[in-house]
Amino acid sequence: MIIRKLLVWAMLTALLPCLVHGQEAAPKGSLNITTGQPELRSDGKGNMVIEFNINSGGIRLSADEQLVMVPVIKEPGGKSLLLPQVIVNGRRRSKVEKRMERISRRGENKEAIYKVIRAGRNGEVDIIRYRASVAYQPWMGKAGLYLQSEFCGCGGNGQEFAERLITASVKAGTNRMAEVQKPENENENRPVFDMSGAVANRIDGSSTDGSGNTVATASGTPAEAVLVGGRCVMPYVTFYEPAREFVKRRSEEGSAYITYLPGSSEIRPTLAENHEELEKIAKSLHLAGRDSQGDLAITGIAITSYSSPEGPWKTNLELSEKRALALKNYILERFSLPEGCRVTARGKGEDWEKLLRLVQEDPHVEARTEAVRIIRETDVFKGREKQLMDLAGGRTYRYLMQRYFPELRRSDYRIEYTVPEFDLDYGREMLEHRPGMLSHYELYTIAFTGYPLGSPMFNKVFRTARSLFPTDRASQFNLGAVCLLEGKAAEAAQLLEKFKNDPLAWNNLGVLYMMQGRYEESHAYLNRAIGSGNREAVENLKSLQVLWKKARR
Repeated sequence: MIIRKLLVWAMLTALLPCLVHGQEAAPKGSLNITTGQPELRSDGKGNMVIEFNINSGGIRLSADEQLVMVPVIKEPGGKSLLLPQVIVNGRRRSKVEKRMERISRRGENKEAIYKVIRAGRNGEVDIIRYRASVAYQPWMGKAGLYLQSEFCGCGGNGQEFAERLITASVKAGTNRMAEVQKPENENENRPVFDMSGAVANRIDGSSTDGSGNTVATASGTPAEAVLVGGRCVMPYVTFYEPAREFVKRRSEEGSAYITYLPGSSEIRPTLAENHEELEKIAKSLHLAGRDSQGDLAITGIAITSYSSPEGPWKTNLELSEKRALALKNYILERFSLPEGCRVTARGKGEDWEKLLRLVQEDPHVEARTEAVRIIRETDVFKGREKQLMDLAGGRTYRYLMQRYFPELRRSDYRIEYTVPEFDLDYGREMLEHRPGMLSHYELYTIAFTGYPLGSPMFNKVFRTARSLFPTDRASQFNLGAVCLLEGKAAEAAQLLEKFKNDPLAWNNLGVLYMMQGRYEESHAYLNRAIGSGNREAVENLKSLQVLWKKARR
């Protein structure tokens, strides 16, 4: 009994300096938790195995500090399951915990613990490999995997629990333990992607903006904090959910430079390089109509043929029309096209527009300025070709005939087809090989269900979306949010500042101005965002207040 009392006294003595300072005992170490891509799989017995690395290069604890990390499977607004926690103690904190364990009953009021670690001599922590197995339940199909962390000093003071999204789709890596059920009505339009669990902390009551984009917010902490004002800040940013594209229309385009005998429209595959040119069309048709899911459908083919300027204008127009029709018949005879596929063919005659571009770009064209003027200002029926033939003693025209006229004699083709919505796994495959096949909505969903928020791949998806949909308001807004997660304030400003009148943008603008040290503007926008119902702004305002207080000192 005496020994136990002595142990209690020793423990309290160790805690006394922290208790005296009360709330002012803030953490002295540093916290920058990152996680590797989780591995989620079935063990074949109805259990889900979860494995991931906690990369601890940014974790450093002082002697009296403690870090508690708790993985959580959580369905937004619904059920959740806490997994065994990982506890990392500083040097003195580790001793106190051991004493506490000795004098307390083992297992009494004790949460499930995966591992207890003592930080190294310099407060450093090695990489932690986390592994847990849980019985899979149907609600987990719409759940995400989160990591909650508490960084505290002696006496329990420190940072509150911060939550970071590790992966938004538990179902994605579990060998489809919970398949998406088919709708009762097979003709009913239902999302292939289930967004209910893709985004954490979605604001209820989403609306639609003038562009058809659903106004929804997604929040969470990125894989790494952003350095703001000498302090690590976890920004909570807002995203636009793009409008769904139920019928995706895409196209493959190309040009075939088929060689014909003079004045002829007969296609001879063995003449010159015709075999290679015809093969290009075949490959485009194959690509447009090929998919492992078998749902791509060619809906139309448009052929437009051109001729070079030599000879009478009317003759060239008729020849281009005949050659376009010949190519149409060639395709219809040799390829099996879907029923209802419409194939059109037209000839446009002499292609002066392309010739003008080629002359403008070529500094080797003799008397180029005059040649450009003739093509632009002289009517084709009032001596345009004759003036070119007389220019520079005929040298300009001969150069154009040899260098560019063969390039003008061509058939442009456009193959139009429809693409179905893809499931998540196949969507990821398309992201690697044919991203243009994906809709903006699918890219958005892949980002949130496939990768940790703020991770390199997450950010890459949104940059891809921006390149594929440059005029879409959502692509610009979302890339601005990604730039905030990356700490790229200048790039974010270019993308976001045009949205100052949009309530959805106020939170992100508040984060932007906080990064730029414009605290008054940040405060104004975050308060406006809070007034509009944005919950992310509440968390950002807490960070701002700390930074502002520090700046005032």
